[in-house]
Order: sequence, then structure tokens, then C-alpha cells
Amino acid sequence: MSKSTKEKLVAATRALMLRNGYGATGVDQICTSAGVSKGSFYHCFATKEDIAIAALDDFYAEAENRLKDLPLPPVPDAQRFLAFLDVLAGDAGQIWQNGCLLGGLASEMSATSPAIQARLGELFDQMVRTLEPLARPFVKSLGKSSMTAAEMVEHLLIVVEGAIVLARSHSDPTRINHAIKSYGRFLRNLQKSPPVAARKSKETRKSKERR
Repeated sequence: MSKSTKEKLVAATRALMLRNGYGATGVDQICTSAGVSKGSFYHCFATKEDIAIAALDDFYAEAENRLKDLPLPPVPDAQRFLAFLDVLAGDAGQIWQNGCLLGGLASEMSATSPAIQARLGELFDQMVRTLEPLARPFVKSLGKSSMTAAEMVEHLLIVVEGAIVLARSHSDPTRINHAIKSYGRFLRNLQKSPPVAARKSKETRKSKERR
């Protein structure tokens, strides 16, 4: 099935803004890349800001579907988030090899476009809600933890977005893979270590026994 005019415009905008950013992407460029007239553009979208938001939605939907479809091995619920990170680390360089449109527009436009800023916030929050159930059993396995499942997922997003910046700076997508692997190791070490309160209780008990 051939793409509709709107789909062509969104695909072109997504590719151009991912590569060049919002400011360096003009409506004329979008129309030329999509192979449609300027009149067709304004029939579908009132402004460049509107099509940027549509491109964000399109990028996000594809990324969320890819994350949901990652094949996880059969492991206990408390280990599923760690298994997810292991699989994600293997695919991350490919998933974000061209960068992340959300992170790119967040850096460029969040201070100047309230509409784009609001949509970015909604999409990042949606990703946290999508992955939070996966992290919840792991957080529960830690006992008393200072980190909630939502915070753990937010930390993952920070790791990914920061790694994308480094990957683009060094033209090396594998930096994203390595960053997620490092985050997984950090969480495994966290799981191996007893909660702070339990450690302090144990240390206090040993101290009393020595007296």
C-alpha cells in the first residue's frame, strides 16, 4: 500500500529533523524530500511546529513498539528488568544509530516552543509508564530501596539519551550498547548488596556482640 501524503511528509520531517535538527529543516526541504507540493503540506499541517510534533509521535510509536517486542528469556519476574536491559544493550546501537528525535528536539526546542516541550514531556512520561511495570518486581526484590520503579526507568532514559550524545560525538553507536550494559551491572550490584538499613542493623549487632 502506498503512503498517504501525510505519511510521506511525516517520514520526511522525521528523517530531516533527526539529521539536521528543527531549525535547519525548512518546509521547502520537507516538501522536496517527501515529493509533495507546498500546498499539500499546508493542507495537512498548519505549521512546521505541528508536523514536528507529528514526527515526534511517529518516532516514539516505533521506538515503543520495538522495546515492547524485544524477546526476553524466561526468567523470574524480579530478573525481567535486568534481562530487558541485557537484550536492549544488544540492540541499542541499531535502534538509536541515527540518534533520538525526542532527545534532539528536547535540547533544541524545549525552551522556545511550549507545544513541542509539552509533547516531549508527555512522551517521556509515557515511556516511563510503559516500562515501569517491568522494573517494579526488581525494585521490590531490593527490599527497602531509595529508588522507585519510575525513577529506575527515568534513570535508564537518562543513560540512553546521554549515551546517544556521546555516540554521535564519537560516531560510534556501540557507546549506547556499553552504557546500557554498565547500567545493568550497576543494578546487579545493587541487587547483591543488602539494603543500607539492613547493613547498619547487622553492623550494630556485631558491634554489640564484640563488647
